[in-house]
Amino acid sequence: MKISMMSLIMGEMKAKDIVSLAAECDMKGVDWITLHGEKPEDLRKYTLDAGLAIVGYTPIKDKFVNGEEGWLDQFKESVDEATRLGAKLMMVPPFPLKNQTSLADGRKKWIGYFQAALPIAQEAGITLTAESTGYDISPITTADEMLELLTQVPGLKLTFDNGNIATADDQVSAFHKLKPYIAHFHLKDWKIFDQPNENTTPKRCGKHFMDIPVGEGDLGLENYWKTVVAPEYDGFVNLEFLVPTPNDTMSDVVRRVIKRLRTW
Repeated sequence: MKISMMSLIMGEMKAKDIVSLAAECDMKGVDWITLHGEKPEDLRKYTLDAGLAIVGYTPIKDKFVNGEEGWLDQFKESVDEATRLGAKLMMVPPFPLKNQTSLADGRKKWIGYFQAALPIAQEAGITLTAESTGYDISPITTADEMLELLTQVPGLKLTFDNGNIATADDQVSAFHKLKPYIAHFHLKDWKIFDQPNENTTPKRCGKHFMDIPVGEGDLGLENYWKTVVAPEYDGFVNLEFLVPTPNDTMSDVVRRVIKRLRTW
């Protein structure tokens, strides 16, 4: 498993400190989710100087999601940022659209987005990926929904997020269906409840999910990794969890999760 730091999980931590933590934990790279207020060239220098790979770049920009004009120019700006960062892989998450009238309508609009965006990324030498997103009104979550996008945008690749897919589909069968398209991997865990509480969010499956550090939830990730993913995937893996456990800093949680994964 080539573990990469998903910069998003570290919140407001300074970029240099994110890199330092990744190096301390013997991760192999950093996947930059936004630029953290830095110039792309500076993020590139921090990462490479620490002996880490630049795994990818995910710009979180909202013009298309909000139904605003200028979204393709915004995508072009993101491609320029990825180029300056030195990222050869870029991910755009197809979040629910403010103007979607149904899940099918949202998929149709996102298909049009990626059909317009992909040639721009390809011209820059960047592999463009999408991921399944896990909101209850996400238009692209299941393997079949993702295949609808991937087959209509030839050349588009996938950042496989097992946790997001598990909110509406089976993470095992989804991996096998989508394996030919996978270029990157987000590993995520959940605690799953039949009833809501203040720490959960409703998902498409009708249950309520709570963010939890990798390996501490209900998805059986150690067995899933050993028996399903590891035999067929050898790329970079982001560890994704956004909420530290009580009495722990996020850095403490990262160290604990990394130690756990070394035994897998």
